[in-house]
Amino acid sequence: MLQEINNKITEARKNKNEKELLVYQLIKSELITNEHSKHPLSEIDVLRKMIKERDKAETLYLENGRRDLAKKEYDEKIIISTLLPK
Repeated sequence: MLQEINNKITEARKNKNEKELLVYQLIKSELITNEHSKHPLSEIDVLRKMIKERDKAETLYLENGRRDLAKKEYDEKIIISTLLPK
């Protein structure tokens, strides 16, 4: 999966898509950190965890009237979910 993420990072740089670039770099960081943890999760579980975190943040932002920040979390969640198998 890291090779796929590296390809996505390269593609995002070429397309100058900063949002995707940042999300893919964050995913890469999470996967590398997970590899070195005492109890590593599967790559899919890492992605699911990231989506769950964004769900919680989106809900909190909406409850507090911050639609702009909720939209950001939603957009990140969509990008991450594209990497999950169907």
